[in-house]
Amino acid sequence: MLERTYIIPLRRIFTRVPPYKRAKRCVNAVREFLSKHMKSKEIKLGQQINLLLWKRGIKNPPGQIKITAIKDDKGIVKAELFGHKYVEKKVEKKVEKSKLEQLKEKITGEDKKAEHNKEAIENVPEHKTHDHTAKDHSKELKSVDEKDMKVSSGKQKAQDKSKQ
Repeated sequence: MLERTYIIPLRRIFTRVPPYKRAKRCVNAVREFLSKHMKSKEIKLGQQINLLLWKRGIKNPPGQIKITAIKDDKGIVKAELFGHKYVEKKVEKKVEKSKLEQLKEKITGEDKKAEHNKEAIENVPEHKTHDHTAKDHSKELKSVDEKDMKVSSGKQKAQDKSKQ
């Protein structure tokens, strides 16, 4: 295992490219620098390096960065910003299913999302005063609208008050 700290100059490199390509060019320059100095083709840059290079946008990357590079026994170089530790990304492997299995899942509803949705619907607390059927709601809405229409005119308000 080999560990080294480098200060990588970037200004000379990114001034030679158009402004809209500068941060991208800096990422490639860091990779090239590490492949040359650590003598490896497989290089992994850490998240903190990426964040620092892109922090001020694509047109204005930093002039130089200080990094720590660690070369494994397998020849893989993992680089991270000085003072930070390299964190491995956890990649979930997706199991590919045949078209027939996918269709069966859709038809039978064995999809995980569908199960989650069913649980969510079942666990929704219902209002105690009325039933959640479409017919009842439509009747309630019509009766509410009719009451509002009666109250809307001044004559109707007066008549309602005299009746009470």
